[in-house]
Amino acid sequence: MTPPPATTVQLCIKGKKEHVSVDQIMLMESQRNYTLFHLADGRQVLSYKTLGLFDELADSVPFLVRPNRSYIVNLNYISTQVSDVICLWNGKEIKVSKWKLPYIKAKQQSIPAFGQYMPMAG
Repeated sequence: MTPPPATTVQLCIKGKKEHVSVDQIMLMESQRNYTLFHLADGRQVLSYKTLGLFDELADSVPFLVRPNRSYIVNLNYISTQVSDVICLWNGKEIKVSKWKLPYIKAKQQSIPAFGQYMPMAG
């Protein structure tokens, strides 16, 4: 039996350990040996862990995807997607690896009402 998906991630924010809801994570960005978390409230938090250590989290949460080696994205914060480029609500554009496109489309379709608020093109 698989464990339930994590609902929070523990991050060190301003010297204090804080649990952040996975729903509030817009994206995680690789910064060499660190991961930069972009949160929905506009904050950016640097974690000492590499992005690869968050792969298991992305696999266990239906709305998190890894479009390329550098990012893990929360599908709920995508404003548009044109072909192989995802645009997030904060204006960040992320290129999707060609071999990841079918995987991301399948994940998008598995989320109820995913395309309801997001215009899809291409």
